[in-house]
Amino acid sequence: MSKCYELAGNKKVQCKGYYLHEIGMYDHISSPFVVGGVFITILLSIPLIASAFFCNLFYLLVLICMNSRSCFHRDFGIAYLTFVLISLVTDNMLGAMLVRGLPWLDDGAIEVAVTSHKACKYFSFLNTFLSASRANLLLAHCLLHIFSIELHTERRSVTLSFATLNALCVLAGAFMAISTATVCGVWVIGNRLVCLPDPEWPQAFILFHMIHKALFCDGIVQSLVILIACCQLRRIYVRLGLTISCLLFTTDSKFLLFDSFKRLRERTLRTRECLRVVYVHATFMAVTKITRGIITFILTDFLYGSRRLTIYESDVLENLLFFFTLFDLIGNCEVIGNLMHSWTAFFWQTTMRNTFLQFFVTLFRPFRRSRGWILSLFYTDTVTAARKSERGRKSLIFKKNFIKYARLIASRLNDENLKEALAWLRSVPNLPREFEVFIEECGVFKHE
Repeated sequence: MSKCYELAGNKKVQCKGYYLHEIGMYDHISSPFVVGGVFITILLSIPLIASAFFCNLFYLLVLICMNSRSCFHRDFGIAYLTFVLISLVTDNMLGAMLVRGLPWLDDGAIEVAVTSHKACKYFSFLNTFLSASRANLLLAHCLLHIFSIELHTERRSVTLSFATLNALCVLAGAFMAISTATVCGVWVIGNRLVCLPDPEWPQAFILFHMIHKALFCDGIVQSLVILIACCQLRRIYVRLGLTISCLLFTTDSKFLLFDSFKRLRERTLRTRECLRVVYVHATFMAVTKITRGIITFILTDFLYGSRRLTIYESDVLENLLFFFTLFDLIGNCEVIGNLMHSWTAFFWQTTMRNTFLQFFVTLFRPFRRSRGWILSLFYTDTVTAARKSERGRKSLIFKKNFIKYARLIASRLNDENLKEALAWLRSVPNLPREFEVFIEECGVFKHE
């Protein structure tokens, strides 16, 4: 063991038999949570990682091929999905499946981080950097939806600012992860080699690093802001729904005003669809990141805080594997959230669904029958059709909304302006019945 544990060396060490994860390691584990958690990790990781990787890769290719002016998701989506795909390989595959999953199958673990001090520092920095960057990008995405809803419009001038903001989020993630590369190293716990913050550093410095990691790298601070932002996004979503309900009417008139109302309704529906995708995905991811940060706090207390003397107890390895199992399960939850993101974008966003289908048709051009069936099933030219929440309502509700807001406007007009407005409405052919009712009642309303 002493030959393997070379604190001053950076060369690759061959320490088979002294790694934390070895063949038959679970034969000596009595905790049903650890064994069951690893089994669930193996059972879920293979289909989850494969489906999430290919769905998000397809999503990324679609966004790359899209016009930058047609989707607000594009610029942030490309950056965020790139980090998601890399994290699926480094965190979920290399960090969980190949390290803790293979020994459960009585196979040798593929260790990367504990082969040398440099490998430990590089791998720890990479995982922390990816986690912090994902949290920063998701936070920026939510805040921009709140403060700049008008950015959904087709404007080329915002492309550069999006690229700059993406770069700032990534640079901030790299800055947050610097301390991880500094303190992490290969050291011995329970006669096994692990890649964790080295206790040879001052305890205060390690505690500062672990608190910093939980708050900013695991994303507790960003997630709390994201949850507040999602509440505001939900309120905007509901308010847009009320606006859409006031714009729902049918008429054969070709008057420009009604055509503008229809285009406004369709545009508002698209914005509302986008908001729902954002706040549902962001809420789920924020909860998982807060949970991961809390587990990091508990692990900090176990290894470096008030319970640090427990590392000398006989069951320290089992307790350490307990924390690693928790991290693996939380990692699977993040995979589910990212997989859910691609599916909700397809089923909830008309623009994104049509782009998916067009890309699919181009990709699978020889399969004509399948293409035609899929297009007929999912493709939609507009989003002006009523949604499920609107189909259950009666038209009387919408008429009352029209009358309510029309009466409010009429009450603020003087008699001359009101007379001119009513005369203009009477001149419009094929006027909807609700406007006719309003014209009849308007004189009585103004008189009162």
